[in-house]
Amino acid sequence: VDQTSNLYQKVTISFSTSTTTTFTMNIVSSLSLAFLLASSSSVQADGDKQTVRGAKKTKGPKNAKGPKTSKKSKGGFTAIAKLDSVGGSKTNGVLQIHGNDRASSLITIEASKASVLCADCKVGTFITEDSCDSGLIKYEDSLDKDFYYNTFGSEYTRSAFTANSVAEKATGVKFALFDEVGEMAACGTAKVEISSSHTLTAKMGPYPGSTSLVSGVVKVTYSNDGSFTFAYDLEGLEVCEECGIHIHAGVSCDTNEDVEGHGWNSNIVRDLWTTEGGAYYNSVDGTASDYFNMFNGFGYGGNYHHAVVVHSADGTRIGCGVLM
Repeated sequence: VDQTSNLYQKVTISFSTSTTTTFTMNIVSSLSLAFLLASSSSVQADGDKQTVRGAKKTKGPKNAKGPKTSKKSKGGFTAIAKLDSVGGSKTNGVLQIHGNDRASSLITIEASKASVLCADCKVGTFITEDSCDSGLIKYEDSLDKDFYYNTFGSEYTRSAFTANSVAEKATGVKFALFDEVGEMAACGTAKVEISSSHTLTAKMGPYPGSTSLVSGVVKVTYSNDGSFTFAYDLEGLEVCEECGIHIHAGVSCDTNEDVEGHGWNSNIVRDLWTTEGGAYYNSVDGTASDYFNMFNGFGYGGNYHHAVVVHSADGTRIGCGVLM
């Protein structure tokens, strides 16, 4: 596919099981974006090289100016919007903005528990003091109305934008996902991300309906390849050897039904939330503090707001917390 725009001269899109859609949008007033949305696909864009090679130096008049050369970027910027569910929706995710002092930034979005019916579901941008759950933010007031996302029959979406702005320009802008009937499903405000590492933290407590005394913290920290360290520091446990501790598909610890089963992307990887997969803890005195490495096919946004479950020796669920 060959396309011409202000940013790219050639866009090559390869995919296996789904389609990819390209369109343009504005972020804040007149910021032009190309929205490349894909599910289970690979998108690669090659623009014209921007490096200007210097010409050979020749003797010339005194004070003559030499050829211009390309400027190096002074530094990178990162902003992030955590998209929390709104109303009765369970959609949660993360939008990240990566840029430098050049004219464009990369914006990525990853969300789970989205509607399986989403085909061209809208994404809105807003500059407003109204809170996401106020009910006052409407899609018709969006700064942009030309971009959207698809779930292709699943509950998961991952997409990317290229924007004519640095990341700082999007700070303070509210981003919202809307479902197939136009209702807001998730919303968050872009903020500057100080740390380059991405860590989700769950404060653990007793499982819903359980009389256990489990407490502590679980931290999930991502690597560049999408894998993560799963670190835990727990108390109130039973004596246990190789007992399970997992991220689940549910996004709440309110009820047993909300927690659901193991959370992994079956289109990418098999279920590694097993003893053989290394997803367990040991306790000889009621405490456990350690970590293991894991990959469940979901990134930072895909695991955001999902439940973490601690199991006892017989598999009973005794602890629960939500990754934030």
